[in-house]
Amino acid sequence: MEAPEKKSRNFGKVSLGASVSSLIDLKAELLRKREALKAEKLKQPAQKEVYVKQKLSFANQPLHAEKGPPKTTPVPEQFPEEDADLQKSRAALERKAKLYDKLSSGQVIPDDEENEHYMVNFQRKAVDTIIEERQNKELRDAPTVPTREQVARQKEEDEDRNLPRAEYEKIDEGLAGTEDEWSVSSLSCS
Repeated sequence: MEAPEKKSRNFGKVSLGASVSSLIDLKAELLRKREALKAEKLKQPAQKEVYVKQKLSFANQPLHAEKGPPKTTPVPEQFPEEDADLQKSRAALERKAKLYDKLSSGQVIPDDEENEHYMVNFQRKAVDTIIEERQNKELRDAPTVPTREQVARQKEEDEDRNLPRAEYEKIDEGLAGTEDEWSVSSLSCS
């Protein structure tokens, strides 16, 4: 049996079995070929760049628009049966729209039997809107009851308004103090 080969440190490199001199010869040959191609390109006359002039086209116009009379949209053929069906459908939809408006506004309240035909409970919706309107009206019309704090504040304001002018001056003097007190307190603060 053959002994397993040891892994070399040159992992990924492939040995061609060629000598160094032959590799140098190959590289020299490649350089000569490149030089020859460059020389041939220089010997050939320079080709002028050719530009093709095209007419600008807009997105809504095709590139090759047909020249001629403009196309007209074909007029649909009139079918009296279809027109009659369309009129019937339109009338039915308008009736349904009017009925829905009446039901949703509460002008018409369906019976229990009729209410089963609808997916929406219009009867309950109508009753809810009526109740809500009544509650809003009651809130607007009802007099507001003041809180205890508001009553106390109002009493204090009324009492202050009813004091005679002499009372105000006595209160001001009691709060103001004398000039000596102010000068002493201002010195102690600073």
